[in-house]
Amino acid sequence: MLARDLDPASYAALRQAKPGDVLGVYSGMYGHEIYKIGGFDEPSDDSLFTLVYQERKRAISRDYEARLLRQYHFVLDSTQVQRVVFATGSETPDSILASLGPDGTRPERGVRPALGILATCDGDTVTMDDVIRSTPPVLGRTGRMRLRDAETLYRLSARAVLPKLTMRDARERGLDKDPEVARELRLSRDRILTDAMVERNRAALPDEAALRAYYEKNRASYQRPRTAIARVAVHADRDSAAALLAAARSQGGLTEAFLVSRGYEEKKGRTVPNLGPLRREGGPRGLFTTAPLSATEGDTLGRAAGGVAVNDFLPVMRAGQGYVVAQVLSVEEPRPLTFEEAARSVRRDWLEDGESGWVEKELAKLRTKYPVQVQPGRLESVKLASVSSSAGGSNP
Repeated sequence: MLARDLDPASYAALRQAKPGDVLGVYSGMYGHEIYKIGGFDEPSDDSLFTLVYQERKRAISRDYEARLLRQYHFVLDSTQVQRVVFATGSETPDSILASLGPDGTRPERGVRPALGILATCDGDTVTMDDVIRSTPPVLGRTGRMRLRDAETLYRLSARAVLPKLTMRDARERGLDKDPEVARELRLSRDRILTDAMVERNRAALPDEAALRAYYEKNRASYQRPRTAIARVAVHADRDSAAALLAAARSQGGLTEAFLVSRGYEEKKGRTVPNLGPLRREGGPRGLFTTAPLSATEGDTLGRAAGGVAVNDFLPVMRAGQGYVVAQVLSVEEPRPLTFEEAARSVRRDWLEDGESGWVEKELAKLRTKYPVQVQPGRLESVKLASVSSSAGGSNP
C-alpha cells in the first residue's frame, strides 16, 4: 500500500518504522487498524508519473465541482440530516421511494420521520428521491443505505444536482455555442432524459416464481463453461517465472510443498488478478493460490486453459500483477447453471428484456406517427437510389 493510504495518525511512526515493526491501533471511518511493516519499496518513475497524473486529474474535477457548488449557492438543510439518517437506517431505498409524494417529500407518518427538501441551490432543490435515483445506493447486509452523517448526505445531495449545474454553467459561459461541445451536451441531456423515461416505465421486479419461469424459458443461455481448477503461482519477473516452470516440470509439479519450499506463500481464496507478486525484503518470493480458470471474455489465462489436460502446465503468461505459472489439477466440464448460480444474471436479463420491449413498442409508435418520406429527386442528386422492398414499399 502507499503510505498516504494508511491512517494519517500513523505517518509519524512510519517515518521511524523498520521491517517487522507493528504499529497501531488506529481508528478511522472503516474501523480499527493495525499495521505490520513487511518492508519498503520506492515507487518507480512510471508509477510516480501515473500517480501524479491521476491525482491531478481528480483534483481538477474536484476543484471544478466545488466551485460550481459555491457559484450556485448549494446549501444542505441541517435540520434534515438526522431524519434522513434515521430513515435510511430503518427503511430500504424501495420503501422510502414508495412513501414519497410527487414532489419527492413526505410528511411524518408514525415512526417514519418527515422528509423534506434536503438541499437547495440557485433555481433547484434536492429531495430524497433525487438522492436515491441519481446513483445506485451502497447497501449494507440488511438492504439499507449506508448513510450515517451530514458529510455523506452533503456528498450524495451534491452528486444529484451537479450534472444540471454543469450544463447550466456551460450555457452561461457560452460553451454550448461551440458545435462540438453543444453536440456532447445534447447527447448527455438526451441520455439523461431517455434513462429517466425508461426508468419511469420499467415494470417492478417480479417475485422468485416469475424469475424461475424466465430462467426455465431461457435455460440454454445460462451455462457454466469448461472450467480448469489450477494451481497458480505469480512472480514479479518473467525469467524467475520461467525458472519456476522448468523446476516444477522436473520435480513433480506445482505442489504446495514444492512452492512453499521455494519461498512462495499461499493466499487461499484469491483470484489471479488479486495476487500481488512483488517481493519485499524479508517477504515471500511470490504468491500462489488454487483458482478456477474459465474462458470468460477478457480473461486470457482462462482462454489459454481451455484446451489444457489435467496435470499439464500452461506457458508463462503475463496476468494480474506479474507473470503466471499454472498447472491444471482438474477439469469441470461445461454444464448448465442452477437457478441459484444464475440468479443475478436472470434478474439483470429480465430487466433488460423489459426495457428493450418497452423501447421497441415506443419506436413502433413513432414510426407509425412519423413515417419515412422518400424524396427520389434528392436521392438522385446525391447519387443514391431508392430500393423497393419486397412488400411494395420504399426505403431510402
